[in-house]
Amino acid sequence: MSSMSGVTEDPDSIKEKPQCGSCAKGGHECQYIDPSQPSARRNKITELEDRIRELEGQLASQHLGNDFEDDLIGTASKAVFGSSSIDGASPAASSSHNPPMQHHMPLSYESLNVPAPSPPLSTSLTTLDWPYPPLDLTLHLVETFFNCCPFVASHLHKKSFFERMLLPSSNPDAPHPSLVYAICAAASRHSPRVTTPIPTEGRMSLFRGDGDTFFDTAVALSVKSLEQESDSNSSVPHKVKTLSAVLVLVHLMHSENKWTDLHRYTALGMRGMVTLKFHVDQSLSNTRTQLVPLKNDFDREQRKRLMFSFWVFDVLYTNWSGSFPSNLSSQHILLRLPTPTNSFVHASRDDDLPETEPYLNSLGFLENHSSNDGFHLIIKSTMLLDKVNDFNHQSKQDAINLNLTSSKQLPAFNELDTALLRFRSRLPDVWEDYDEGSKSKLNVDIYFAHILSLKAFVSLHNGYMRESSSKKRLMGCVRAALSTLYSLLNSSYELSWLPSYAIAFYGDSVEILIAAFNQTYDQAAKEAIKLELATFGELFRRMKKSCPSALFGERRLHELLFENGINSTPPGEPSVMEPLLQEISSYDVAAPMPSGFDNVIFGDHNGVNDATEQFATFDASSSGLDIPPGMSFTASDEYKFMSMEDVLAGDAAFDVNVAM
Repeated sequence: MSSMSGVTEDPDSIKEKPQCGSCAKGGHECQYIDPSQPSARRNKITELEDRIRELEGQLASQHLGNDFEDDLIGTASKAVFGSSSIDGASPAASSSHNPPMQHHMPLSYESLNVPAPSPPLSTSLTTLDWPYPPLDLTLHLVETFFNCCPFVASHLHKKSFFERMLLPSSNPDAPHPSLVYAICAAASRHSPRVTTPIPTEGRMSLFRGDGDTFFDTAVALSVKSLEQESDSNSSVPHKVKTLSAVLVLVHLMHSENKWTDLHRYTALGMRGMVTLKFHVDQSLSNTRTQLVPLKNDFDREQRKRLMFSFWVFDVLYTNWSGSFPSNLSSQHILLRLPTPTNSFVHASRDDDLPETEPYLNSLGFLENHSSNDGFHLIIKSTMLLDKVNDFNHQSKQDAINLNLTSSKQLPAFNELDTALLRFRSRLPDVWEDYDEGSKSKLNVDIYFAHILSLKAFVSLHNGYMRESSSKKRLMGCVRAALSTLYSLLNSSYELSWLPSYAIAFYGDSVEILIAAFNQTYDQAAKEAIKLELATFGELFRRMKKSCPSALFGERRLHELLFENGINSTPPGEPSVMEPLLQEISSYDVAAPMPSGFDNVIFGDHNGVNDATEQFATFDASSSGLDIPPGMSFTASDEYKFMSMEDVLAGDAAFDVNVAM
């Protein structure tokens, strides 16, 4: 036992000093430290201080020099991405319509499966535990993801996500690797800094992961990380982190037109939501049954957005498939609506976010809840689409049980039709700050809500095209979609940033127009429909490079034109429609949005011309102005086209008596 008496005496006299009680009891000699000897602790502190000063000097000498790759990326990263220069690349580079392609060597599995031997950025806060692409490229792709995939990215809080991205991957708060790889894959379609495969037209094919591009490798690594996590012994909260990756993969597989994978990941994610009881408010469930308790209000809101986003995709997939019931009905969701998007975006992890929104199934929810928040409107549109899906699944049996000749005779049909019409009458315009003219901005969430509600209308009436009221509803939906599409085609908005799910609805619109073309004998109406078909073709053409499902839409359009005799050449060969498509692409196709849009009173038909008059005057007006049809399509026009009253039996433009 050592004694720290601090007495300075001759070393020879140490034994004569008194012993402490512990040493005397144990029969040991007390040893006294000689203060003349150097302190080991003091020497260690001095060494650490010298090392800190040395590292600070090295850090201060680092800067962004001319040799971008030598200073920032390092030897290991250059081996992965090649030696091509990426000067001038930035997160904003992805916003250009035709950016110059920066050719990089593809990622390799070996390079990304192990931590990099040196930090990807000498000035970063990261450690050697960085299994992703170089930090500057990873952050560029994450920024691109938030800009170019706005709906699927909205379940993540951008500011806090970037903070967590800088943490070592082993940190419990860091994003799961499967999510980072999925984000890199989704963003790569919109970035000029990485390689992507050429889009294909196949619809039911699986993603095989055998390509050599950045995109292929990122998807394969995301899937591999998910599989490894499912087999691991990690905790349930850690496994829950992979659900965000599954959501991004659902978006990605639809955009890539991989419908088999879309079915797999949609079911996986939605059943995960149900298993974890994310669809039930924790205040309504037994605490002992909560597998992943909430941490705080911020965690609660992120979880709500994740759940509702999955639910939107699940309802859409159910609608497309036509045969599969949804994994979760709106009737079984016991959650309040999430806090408005603006509040969520500006919140921090420690903020109190009171729950003031109603439950999804509150009495009179659709009629009494007033909100212009885009995400709220998406949820309401999805709720209506879900009810239409349920009606389509159940109505045939209900009609048989009641001895009815048509499901349209059921009271539920008119109730849904009225609810959809009322909801659309309250939807705000997709362009924000319209009164400021050129400063108007597309609200993607409200745009998506419009598409979902139109999809619900089409799904409800699609089986009844023989009846004049349903014909007018269907044509009204097409014209309403075209109204927004004209303004989009003439805006600077990058169309590939639109939700890929809109493409499926535009494909339905093409088929409705083809049916109308075949059943009308009015030549002016036929020419008008041709231009409208070409407008959809122009949208597909602009989107197909970054959204392969648009390539399928374009291919399907050309097939329908050929099959119905509108185009005499088979798909893939020079077409008589090509000059028309080129003509459309050069049009000033902005649809003038009506002043006082929100003040339109639905049901007022005064001053609205008949469709026959519009088509009759089209030839004369278009010859001098080069304006496609439907340019002045307003909210009143939409009601007129979709009204159940005053059906014009002789209207050639809507004479679409197609066999059921």
